[in-house]
Amino acid sequence: MEQPGVLAGLIGAPPPITPYYLFLLMMSFLAAHILFDGWLSIGKDKYVVGYASKSPALIARVERLLRVYGCNHVYRRIRKNGVREIECYSKALLRKIAVEIDRIKKGKTFAHRGI
Repeated sequence: MEQPGVLAGLIGAPPPITPYYLFLLMMSFLAAHILFDGWLSIGKDKYVVGYASKSPALIARVERLLRVYGCNHVYRRIRKNGVREIECYSKALLRKIAVEIDRIKKGKTFAHRGI
């Protein structure tokens, strides 16, 4: 009988792919993109989640995720330098992303959740 490699013993079995797992994976992806190429802004009565990129593919992917998390109205614009921006206004989503970014900053990544 073959013995598993050393790495297999350290890593363990991969987590099952459940809807909750996919939900957290997508939120981690969205939060990471907002953290590095986007912004969160709280104004007088506005809670803004924004993202900017020159890549139409990345803009489309982030826009789809914003819609998955409840932003039905996503506003688009293109700057003179060709950078595309999208924004949505959602207090609930801003809070979810802020919590996820805080986890990323503390080093508590997706794998540390015990899923």
